[in-house]
Amino acid sequence: MLLRVSRTLRDVLINTVNKVVKGYSHVELPEIEPHVEVLKSLLNKHQTRTITVASCAAETERLQMLENDVNEDPSLQTAFDVLGLTPVIKRLFEVNREYDDLFRAYIAGKSEEQNINVRQLQQECSKSLVQFFDALQYSAYFYEDLDYMPLINELTLLNEYYNRQLKARATRRKNGTKIDEEQSIPPME
Repeated sequence: MLLRVSRTLRDVLINTVNKVVKGYSHVELPEIEPHVEVLKSLLNKHQTRTITVASCAAETERLQMLENDVNEDPSLQTAFDVLGLTPVIKRLFEVNREYDDLFRAYIAGKSEEQNINVRQLQQECSKSLVQFFDALQYSAYFYEDLDYMPLINELTLLNEYYNRQLKARATRRKNGTKIDEEQSIPPME
């Protein structure tokens, strides 16, 4: 939500700068004409009329380059000051940095989220269980004096229990229940 607000505010501010400079270019006042020409040149150099339609990353980068140029050239700062745009341009650069920080935090948060592929997890568990039962069967063949059936029966019941719980959860999800808030599957009693 904050990202969207920052992006919109950034667009409004750059459009304001463009419109004010364009408006002043139609006013023929010798005191401001050189400043208007300096700003028109700067805005054309950075193609500020197309910044708002650029991708978020490109917009951030282009505004950063604009800020660098403004900070390096005192005549640009004077021109913004004469036209009364200094507060607008300062706010634009602040919002651009805020947006960049928010976007980086958003990306960092997204990268930390775990995407669990339940189907893959279930396949891996089934594969491991099959390998376990194969090993158990192998052991039963070589060590005939031990009774493995109680263990096999218990593991089979446990496997069936968890599969039923997972299928029930899938059904609840299908019916619109929020399963993200559910607790983990309780152990079989």
